[in-house]
Amino acid sequence: MLKKLTLLLVMVTCLVSAAFADSYKNSLTDAEKLWLSQHPTISIGIMGDWPPLDFTDSAGKPQGIGAAYIEALNKRLDGALVLHPAPFSENYEKVQKGQLDALMDITARPEREALFNFTRPYNNWVGLKYEKGIEYVLLWDVVGMSMAVILLFLYWNRRLGKEIRIRKRAEEELTVYRDGLEEQVRERTAELLKEIGERIKSEEQLKASEENYRCFTGLTSDYVYKCARTGTAPFRVKWIGGAVDAISGYSAYEIYELGCWLPLVHPDDREAVASDLFNLIPGELKQLEFRLVTKQGEIRWISEKSRCESGEEGDLILFGAATDITERKRAEEEQLKLEQQLLHAQKLESLGVLAGGIAHDFNNILMAIIGNADLALMRINKESPAVDNLHRIEQAAARAADLAKQMLAYSGKGTFMVENIDLNRLLEEMLHMLEVSISKKAVLRLNLHQHLPPVEADATQMRQIIMNLVINASEAIGDGSGVIAITTGCMDCDRSYLQDVWLDENLTDGLYVYLEIADSGCGMDKATMAKLFDPFFTTKFTGRGLGMAAVLGIVRGHKGAIKVYSEPRRGTTFKILIPASGSPADLFDGNGHTDDWQGSGTVLLVDDEETVRGIGAEMLKELGFSTVTASDGREAIEIFNSTPDIAFVILDLTMPHLDGEECFRELRRLKADVRVIMSSGYNEQEVTRKFAGKGLAGFIQKPYMLSTLKEAVRLL
Repeated sequence: MLKKLTLLLVMVTCLVSAAFADSYKNSLTDAEKLWLSQHPTISIGIMGDWPPLDFTDSAGKPQGIGAAYIEALNKRLDGALVLHPAPFSENYEKVQKGQLDALMDITARPEREALFNFTRPYNNWVGLKYEKGIEYVLLWDVVGMSMAVILLFLYWNRRLGKEIRIRKRAEEELTVYRDGLEEQVRERTAELLKEIGERIKSEEQLKASEENYRCFTGLTSDYVYKCARTGTAPFRVKWIGGAVDAISGYSAYEIYELGCWLPLVHPDDREAVASDLFNLIPGELKQLEFRLVTKQGEIRWISEKSRCESGEEGDLILFGAATDITERKRAEEEQLKLEQQLLHAQKLESLGVLAGGIAHDFNNILMAIIGNADLALMRINKESPAVDNLHRIEQAAARAADLAKQMLAYSGKGTFMVENIDLNRLLEEMLHMLEVSISKKAVLRLNLHQHLPPVEADATQMRQIIMNLVINASEAIGDGSGVIAITTGCMDCDRSYLQDVWLDENLTDGLYVYLEIADSGCGMDKATMAKLFDPFFTTKFTGRGLGMAAVLGIVRGHKGAIKVYSEPRRGTTFKILIPASGSPADLFDGNGHTDDWQGSGTVLLVDDEETVRGIGAEMLKELGFSTVTASDGREAIEIFNSTPDIAFVILDLTMPHLDGEECFRELRRLKADVRVIMSSGYNEQEVTRKFAGKGLAGFIQKPYMLSTLKEAVRLL
């Protein structure tokens, strides 16, 4: 066995030397050549899993340094060396059984310490520890074979030396390159950290800016948006923010769901708004005002600025900023309403001045006509044919006086005899007259509220209001059948209710008595209603256009208001509101004194019209008075100073030099208890308001008849 080991060691050594010579076979002995001839293949066991020395690849083929040595030898030995990769224990058993000729890769392991003494690898051989039960002959055989492998490993290390040195230089170069890369990485990392810090700071600033924007826009009545469209498609919301929720009641998400805010626009404005936005071109700015219907159904006014810009891929971008201008619009409407009321009041005032001038001059003329006719009727023979002519003169003069009264009524100065009246009783008294005045196909219905508070009003002018409205209602019904309903009642009116009325001239909150006259006639459109109370406006062929104007003036003179409800083919309702009076109703029955009352004493009659002075003096004479006259206030003061025992003074309000008010003040200064009856074409309420608390004894409306003068004098 030792000979075999020696032969194998020599042979392996020669084989190693033969790796560098082509004539290695010639150096073998005959015995060695004989052994090799008897052993065409040599089985060598190697480790199957010990990289990098020995291991197998995925196909089970030996790889590693040992395998590479054996492969180099096989090129010289024609593949005589056959490798068998397996764990050490398995190869060891195969060597014992003679299935392997040699082992490679004997390394120190705890379990092998019992068989071998291991020192630093590759230095020298050491002796074996002889233990009982071990066949050391076989062990030496294995060791000899392993030595051959170790020699091969040393040879391979010599070849690797150069490669290691080359690799070391490469590693040094790589180390330098790596250090340079690491420095660049550190520098770039520092730059990135700085950029990241700046970006984080910018993002925080942007977040804070957005939060500030949301807070500020939440405090305003504005919202902004961005929309986009492609081709002929409608605009769609890309972004919307601000007070859109507070204005519209819709959240931004709900508007996204709708696609755009156009569905929120009032139906009457939607088409115009959509057209304006659709026709915008890039760079164009558009200012719009439209109504928006909120989620709660409320109508809000919006003022919007929109700008169109070109976007990517040919689409159009619409930027918009909108403001809620509802309060401004309401203020403008209120201002317009006030301006219209002021204009109307100015028109009334102008007509009032005109009516006052007409009343002054025209009533003076009528005074002469009526007074002379009245005196003539007293003095003429009752059987005279001229009596009829005198009555016609009186009737014509009375109609002329009514015309002047209507103009005064329109100007708000037509309330003459103010007293507490019961509106229900007034209507009951007029019922028969109303029934015969309307169409036979119209049905008149009274709905009177019981226990109605009285009102301070002129009964005659209230009758005129009722008659005018009922006749108009009958004419609105026309030839067809219909109903005219007259309703009375009382209600507490606050400021909001009184805003939507005709003649909102500082009306006060409180209790109002209302007179409502409704018909089922043809109704009126908005254009007709706008001119309804204009003087001389009429829809009748033969009308003069003063009826409704007089109604408005009478109501104005009573510090009342009118509400009108009307639609074409749905009838009309007039609601007259008159302030309720706290005094009990004391209805005027129209019965005057008919006895032959006579007075006595001296009367100072002051008027700038000679005809009035003449006829007035004759009337006073008929009543038993003697008369002295004056043409103006200055002359009246002189006569009053020079004439003792003047019983009373009849004083015209409008005169040159010294008017009635100034003359009255001077007369009161001369004699504090002087009795003065004021005479004017204006109504009693207008005059008595000027002289309230100043001691005016009475008032008489021009033109007046003898009976009216008698009644005024008797009340002194």
